[in-house]
Amino acid sequence: MDPDSHTLHELLSLYYPKLDLRGGFVFGDIDTYSGFECHLSKYQNMLIVHVELRHVPEYSLEEIIQNVIQVYQFLLNVDFNIHQRLIGMGDSSGGMLWIYLLQWIVSNNKPVSQGVVLHSPWSHLDFTEENLYDYRDNILSVQLAFNSRQVALGKTTYWFELTDEQVNKINPKRNAFEGFPPLYITAADGQVILDEGKGLMHTYPLFHMWIFKGKCIRQNVRKWIHVTLPIHMRSTLNMAEIETNLQNIREPGLCT
Repeated sequence: MDPDSHTLHELLSLYYPKLDLRGGFVFGDIDTYSGFECHLSKYQNMLIVHVELRHVPEYSLEEIIQNVIQVYQFLLNVDFNIHQRLIGMGDSSGGMLWIYLLQWIVSNNKPVSQGVVLHSPWSHLDFTEENLYDYRDNILSVQLAFNSRQVALGKTTYWFELTDEQVNKINPKRNAFEGFPPLYITAADGQVILDEGKGLMHTYPLFHMWIFKGKCIRQNVRKWIHVTLPIHMRSTLNMAEIETNLQNIREPGLCT
């Protein structure tokens, strides 16, 4: 980190990584993400905390979600005010873990993080072939989405045979966003989840070295974290300092 920087270098990010190249909740670890996270830490001027989660099928999805909750509880036990400088991040199925965690935090009256960045998040597991028909992604196909869910559930467990109680233990509730912190969500129109990333693929912001739009998202996320978010520590800065920070993180030639 730059010791002369006026940005909020005390911020930290809790990153739940999961790549869906081989199926959600199956692949993705510190070896996969270390280079990206080191770059992200330097670029965003913040500490990145990588959360190494268990994988299916060795562990159940319910166990993985409980691990996610335990990590957040541990951080609060260490420093109950840590949420005031915490930015959540997750991609793909890791994004779904953050959505589930936020719902748990709100329902249990725990303090929420200052914001969460989600790249191509799975919003839930309750999908059918009918509501996934409009896909064009060669990386995350409809069949891969179904296969990933089945691997996460196990060979002998089928989604539509689960009881409501079982579903609630592994799946975020639909349209239950009350109490959430600000979210920065990206998705592409060439994947199952549609958004403004025209012609782009699943988790494209992670490939910023090769995709121009990914560079734009990287810059915009940094603006969002250090300028836009009403972070608690930001209240100690005056408007001139905020404008100085904004000028410092602009990059000519990228999107505005």
